[in-house]
Amino acid sequence: MVCSHCGREVKPTRHSASSEGGYRVDYYALLTGDCEPITIKNPRDESVDLSFFQLKNPRWVISCADCLSRPEIQKQVEDLFSAVP
Repeated sequence: MVCSHCGREVKPTRHSASSEGGYRVDYYALLTGDCEPITIKNPRDESVDLSFFQLKNPRWVISCADCLSRPEIQKQVEDLFSAVP
């Protein structure tokens, strides 16, 4: 897996009883894409409609810890979250 911003290969989270905090995170993953509103009948009570957003064309955005510490990358990631209705 590589960072979507800089292309650096990221390492899995390391867990350790001896290190402060117990773990080290090298990357953060965000599943994003276009959302489309849909409505279905509640399978338990068909008189009730359930409305939600379905993720279309999903894509992963991987941010290494170094890139995510940069304000412009933080803004890009926050914008992806705010695009969700």
